[in-house]
Amino acid sequence: MMPVRLTPSPSWAPGVSDPFRTLDGVAFMTLESFRLAVTHQRLDDAIRDESKRSWPDVARIQRLKKLKLAIKDRLNGLTMRGRTLRMA
Repeated sequence: MMPVRLTPSPSWAPGVSDPFRTLDGVAFMTLESFRLAVTHQRLDDAIRDESKRSWPDVARIQRLKKLKLAIKDRLNGLTMRGRTLRMA
């Protein structure tokens, strides 16, 4: 699988460990971690939009937050797996 090359941006998912890998000093993100990061950002936007409504749906916000946390956990899992593989 070909990686999608990106430059690191600390604002893409606050609180998530660095999912970037390095290859010859060039930072890149795997396609899976990129897809998860985009989904995480979209969930964050949806939570923010719902919270701004005059009558926010609290149950919807809770569901979105739960999904966002699951995505964050998967991103952290990918990061830890990548670090383990590099050390071996």
